[in-house]
Amino acid sequence: MARRYLLPCGQCDQNIVVETTQAGQTVTCSGCKNSIRMGTLRDIKALSSLESQSSSQSYERKSRPMAATNRLVFVISVIALAVGGYFGVSTTLTALDLQSKVVDKEISPEKIKNLKAVLDSEPASVTLSRWEKVNPEMVATWVEDSSVRNRRMAASYRVYSMFAGGVALAGLLGIIGAFTIKGGRPRRR
Repeated sequence: MARRYLLPCGQCDQNIVVETTQAGQTVTCSGCKNSIRMGTLRDIKALSSLESQSSSQSYERKSRPMAATNRLVFVISVIALAVGGYFGVSTTLTALDLQSKVVDKEISPEKIKNLKAVLDSEPASVTLSRWEKVNPEMVATWVEDSSVRNRRMAASYRVYSMFAGGVALAGLLGIIGAFTIKGGRPRRR
């Protein structure tokens, strides 16, 4: 089978499919009925081939522009991925920081005795000023309260980080979906 080439009509710019066996013959344009005298075999081979034209058209069909709905899904998904990722990482780090500040030990009675011994060995004026500033029972209560508060806050931050991770995962799935799921009609060029 002879190779086929595209001959542009000089009148209407429509392409006429010609074969190498038509060298030197006259062809008629199907659009404007203009008669065109074909050149030599070399002239025909200088034209663009039908096979290369059809492969570039099939490539253009495959790489259609993304539909408007898919573009919107893509933009929203990128934003969700960025925001969810940022807040997921930051809340996880905050939860870890709060969890590290949880003190599970209470101040033991021996430690209180040791503190009293240190206070007894100092001059009375220094001891009185320290005692006014730090009361051992108050210290034990404060450590216990802050540990409970930190534990509670760390748990809530872990919930926030899981929610933010879910938003980031939804964003990632949206990005994948925007490229794989066929949306509405693509915009005409």
